[in-house]
Amino acid sequence: MLLQQRAHSKYHSGGLWTNACCSHPGKNEDVAQAAARRLQEELGFSVPLKKIFDFIYRSELENGLTEHEFDHVFAGYYEGEVAPDQDEVKDYCYKSLDAISESLQTNPQQFTAWFQIAFPRVEQWRRGLQKFKYMHWLLYILILAGTFIIMEGITWLTHKFVMHGWLWSLHRDHHQPEPGFFEKNDAFFVIFAIPSILCILFGTIREIYWLQAIGLASWPMACLLWYTM
Repeated sequence: MLLQQRAHSKYHSGGLWTNACCSHPGKNEDVAQAAARRLQEELGFSVPLKKIFDFIYRSELENGLTEHEFDHVFAGYYEGEVAPDQDEVKDYCYKSLDAISESLQTNPQQFTAWFQIAFPRVEQWRRGLQKFKYMHWLLYILILAGTFIIMEGITWLTHKFVMHGWLWSLHRDHHQPEPGFFEKNDAFFVIFAIPSILCILFGTIREIYWLQAIGLASWPMACLLWYTM
């Protein structure tokens, strides 16, 4: 996680470590736009941001001021150069969540008041994201296996009632070969492949991975149905 050490010239909490950047939106400025603008101004880079939670905090500061705010917390992923504004940022570093958690427990005075409140929820969000990622892959594998098994039944039904039924005119030359390299039966390759290709294509583009899994599982069964029957 990217942290910054606030410049000592800041009117409060100078020299303390905190989240990557923070500020207040301008008049009539959208909060998400303000977060993106401030990230560029303080740290010199832009990255897509997503709001992950909000919270209210009230704290007595070291200079006698009291902050009582409704805060929006955004997260993003970035790997690249950081070019901090020296008037805003004294230093920056990347630390693991475990290292930050340990530092907050042993040296809380080194961190801003709002970061001490927000970090446990950031940590909870991140842990949940990792857990979801593992569950996501498990679900992907289950859908893949389930679709493959279901396609076994669909393959048998399709061959019996479609290829040997109302589309027998296309399938006949597979059992009764005719001159030529191609067969009318080859049309089934296209018919069965189109849904699989569309599932893989849209599942990948839209990041709908369960749809991608269905496409990947049904593709080999579609080819097998065309080739062997």
